Amino acid sequence: MIPLAKETLKNNNLKAVFSAVADEGCDTRAKIAGHTGLSIVTAGKAAEAFLDAGIFIQHTPQSKQVGRRAGKIRINPKRIFFIIDLSRRNFTADYYNLSLACVNTYEYEYISDFSYIDNLGVFLHRMKAYMQDVADIKILSVCIIVPGVYERGTDTVSNSAEDEIKSIKIRDFTRRFVGLQVDFVIDHMSAAVRYCAASRRQEGNILYINARRGVDSRLIIRGRALKKQGSFGALPVSSRGLASDISDMVRSMCNITGLSEVVIESEELEIDSNAIDDIMDALVAAYQAKDIPAISISSQRFASDGAALISRDSWLDRLLR
Repeated sequence: MIPLAKETLKNNNLKAVFSAVADEGCDTRAKIAGHTGLSIVTAGKAAEAFLDAGIFIQHTPQSKQVGRRAGKIRINPKRIFFIIDLSRRNFTADYYNLSLACVNTYEYEYISDFSYIDNLGVFLHRMKAYMQDVADIKILSVCIIVPGVYERGTDTVSNSAEDEIKSIKIRDFTRRFVGLQVDFVIDHMSAAVRYCAASRRQEGNILYINARRGVDSRLIIRGRALKKQGSFGALPVSSRGLASDISDMVRSMCNITGLSEVVIESEELEIDSNAIDDIMDALVAAYQAKDIPAISISSQRFASDGAALISRDSWLDRLLR
């Protein structure tokens, strides 16, 4: 990692400038200063530090203007966060840029004649071959999303429906095939909740429901996920169907606390045009209309987005340390 020439710059100012460019699209020093409230001199110095480190680049010819660099800046598109999602058998590899936009995705088609471990090895081998083809890209961080609970002390996965993954040391196994150090290993639910908590509005009570494998949930209050509140554990779908099970889950949580919004991650329900109506009808039968929270259904892969967010936050903290 190239250290920043921070001089007398404060970390908070550097983070503000990074966010202005990466998240808000500010492309001049004047716009950065206006967005952050920093002086043009401080904003310029911070931008120079990121330029020198190769994190920002100037994409117009450089010229001198009153002793200060002129020209527009943007994030370096060749700086990438690598997210490996093993939470389902069709493994995926996602590449996120510094603005947390997913710029490339590879999905592996599981080979039924192979064991789980053999499939994982083939997938990781293909990832290594791909990275050799794009050698000009610099991977800033590697994060793995696992189908179960990651045990850091033993580098293993427990409480997983995939029995074979429990027998391997996940970081070591990945490093052997890909040749990169793994920075983070996180379970699917924790990664998804991290994104949901950061991206939804910061006020109100939000119930995030994951319906990819069974039904699980987590309560988020003002952007903070409560681990022991709102989680029913991953429950199998009953014979009544997914929509009915989710309605029961929402009703149970409404009995505990008021909800302003319910966010459901489900590919199955997103393509069902009647899903929200079915859930709402079940809630109307139990509550007055004014007490029913807003409900949205999405097939967006919250976990990969959450893992990218965690990776970037940690990388930026290390960079400014």
